[in-house]
Amino acid sequence: MKRFLAKRLIASTVIMWFATVLVFSLSRAAGDPTYLFISEYTTDEVIAEWRKEFGLDRPYPIQYITWLWPAIRGDFGASLNEARPAFDVVIQKVPATLQLAAVSFAFAIAVGIPIGALSAVRRGSWWDLIGRVIALIGQATPNFWMGIMLVLLFSVQFELLPTSGRGGVDHYVLPAITLGSGSAAGLVRLTRSAMLEMLDSEFVKFARAKGVSGETVVWKHAFRNSLIVPITYAGLILAGFTTGTVVVETVFGWPGLGRLAVTATNDNDFPVMSATVLLFTLMYIIVNFVVDVSYAIIDPRIRRA
Repeated sequence: MKRFLAKRLIASTVIMWFATVLVFSLSRAAGDPTYLFISEYTTDEVIAEWRKEFGLDRPYPIQYITWLWPAIRGDFGASLNEARPAFDVVIQKVPATLQLAAVSFAFAIAVGIPIGALSAVRRGSWWDLIGRVIALIGQATPNFWMGIMLVLLFSVQFELLPTSGRGGVDHYVLPAITLGSGSAAGLVRLTRSAMLEMLDSEFVKFARAKGVSGETVVWKHAFRNSLIVPITYAGLILAGFTTGTVVVETVFGWPGLGRLAVTATNDNDFPVMSATVLLFTLMYIIVNFVVDVSYAIIDPRIRRA
């Protein structure tokens, strides 16, 4: 287990380092950052002095090292729009995104895994048909379209739920359904497939032949051994929720990281963009690490991989 964890930690560190290189390279690919901070009336002498002060007259490798060390400590410079540290601007938006991600994740798990398992256990029944329809429609419907339709139906037509913003419990309903529906559909499909494979496996047939009760065979043997694939996908879902809420937060005016990323991109606010992208990457890596550990606990054979 220690070797398994060490390998995952090394891989995560390498990925994070590569992300810093990519962010720095993209910030320079858009052109000299100097021209984001000056006006047409700035003299060449002032520009040269400013470039020297911030190290922009040095070679790119030196600039990268100069930028990386403060970034590791959370210092990405000042936001161009709010005139305060970029990291403070980003951190302020984290709770909103995490809360929406948690509610959406709970919705996806609560809908996807039970319906998928029930669909497999009762294959060919109405439950199976409902599960397959949910999987088909959920994965075929774009998030932005579903969000708009939900707003038109439940907010505009019936006036039951708020159209946008972050507030009470009712503000979470539409964004969570919009964000979690596609993932719930994916979990239905994967759980159903994994359960069907386990129910048709030799060790399950052997357990039935030994006279083990049907419920024990289904839930202790088949269901537990089929959880590897859904759990892996669930980890990717959670990582995607925390880092891919751009569309949903924009549609519902949710004050989180996704909406901040769009605003920073439109305004060329590179300090905020850099902090947002690296925080997204860190969150994604942490979630995937937790997933790796969780299914290594479930299936000890993975630790030896």
